[in-house]
Amino acid sequence: SKMMFKEAIDILTRTPSSSSSSSNSNAGKDNALYPVAIRGLGAVQRELYEFVSAGKSLDTALKVQLRLHGGDHPETLLTRLAMAKLWMSEFQLEKAMKELTQILEVQTRIHGRKHPNITDTLETIGNIHALKGEFSMALDRYEQCFFMREKFLGIGHPQVASVLHNIANVHARDGKHERALRILTNVLLIRKETLGEDHMDIARSLTSKGYSLVALGQMKEAMKCFSEGHGIIRRAMGGSHPAMANIHANLGRLYLHKCDYNVAQRHLREALDIYEAFELNEAHPDVVEAKETLKRLASQELLCV
Repeated sequence: SKMMFKEAIDILTRTPSSSSSSSNSNAGKDNALYPVAIRGLGAVQRELYEFVSAGKSLDTALKVQLRLHGGDHPETLLTRLAMAKLWMSEFQLEKAMKELTQILEVQTRIHGRKHPNITDTLETIGNIHALKGEFSMALDRYEQCFFMREKFLGIGHPQVASVLHNIANVHARDGKHERALRILTNVLLIRKETLGEDHMDIARSLTSKGYSLVALGQMKEAMKCFSEGHGIIRRAMGGSHPAMANIHANLGRLYLHKCDYNVAQRHLREALDIYEAFELNEAHPDVVEAKETLKRLASQELLCV
């Protein structure tokens, strides 16, 4: 839930205690655990779309690690990766891609071509290609990530489900909805078994599944997905979060297909209000699609009989 995130932030903030005795191996900002904890704080803040705070946390962690370890240490690279993810969330895609390319080069030199740390970098590079509509390049990176994670973690691991979810999203955006649904069915099985029934990642997969079901005209099943996802997001994040905006945008598409113009418009405007409140970039695919759907409403209404 949202409270759990806040509690995690509190715990991570209190983890490094510079006032503790220097003999305590877990105390002080010169301890290697300190920047790892602050990196975790930054990741939680990014999940909550608190990008300014996330940037400050990650910058603090990175400065300490550069002093303790240097720029090419595996832990420093993971913090640089977290910073690149933040830039991606802020839609600074070229800046993020440049950093990720450098990180991947160093990780490959340190770890070899196949290592668990590399998989997260590959997946994030794939995410940027997907955001830019470069589906073939996204799938190439995702598939590299998938085969490594399957080998290291096993097919039933949440991180394997993560990259499969991203692969399904690319297929859906490329119009291959039946393929996306087959993958998402497996993703949901893995996530519900490993994460429980009330996890945000499950809500995201339900939203993606509903998106493809709408495209295939299976409105009743799509509504079930959106309803279940809506409940999870509301319990975890409240009623105003970009994940909730995605639910509203998809409900807008669903009601447009059903020729219910007023309800479709209400959901789409709610989605755009949330995107704007969280300052999502105008070029973000979710924002673009919601606006394009809203523009189609007037002409589509004339075709509804």
